Amino acid sequence: MSLPASVTPDPVGPGPVESAVEDEIGGLAADARPSLAQAALAIARILDNPKAVNQQPAAAKVLAALLDKLRLMSARGRRGGLALVRTMTERGGA
Repeated sequence: MSLPASVTPDPVGPGPVESAVEDEIGGLAADARPSLAQAALAIARILDNPKAVNQQPAAAKVLAALLDKLRLMSARGRRGGLALVRTMTERGGA
């Protein structure tokens, strides 16, 4: 589903929300789930668009959920020291 032309932002450059989302997803699992990262950026563009005021509350909710999902996936990718020791012990060493 595409947005009507009146809702599509002008391609002037990233707005403040899009820039913030780019910064945030740079440190998350964006490489593992590029589609989620791109969806987050697309929603950020809606939040930056002053012509899309009616869509912004719903977009903010969806963006928060996507960023939470990326954070969760990023946390799963990091292993703590104890988890690493447990894995090594279960496998019988290094």
